[in-house]
Amino acid sequence: MRGAADSAVAARAASESRVLVAGDTDFANSLRFPPGRHPGILVLRLPNAWSPEQRATRLIEALDRALLDRLAGCIVIVEPARVRILTPR
Repeated sequence: MRGAADSAVAARAASESRVLVAGDTDFANSLRFPPGRHPGILVLRLPNAWSPEQRATRLIEALDRALLDRLAGCIVIVEPARVRILTPR
């Protein structure tokens, strides 16, 4: 859905009960995409200079930490040195 509005991408993922994985940091905005109102959003907030291989490795590292069990309804932000999880209130 390249080029589609963020709201359209999020709505499509939600309608299919899918977790949205994005490199667009706009999806980390909990005011626009409140935790608990979607199946889950995972945002890769990584340096632009990183290669696709580096990005994939970091994503796999983050997912290896039992993140999948805690992903439902949350916004997860994967950064180079940490993973932040915004949970429903």
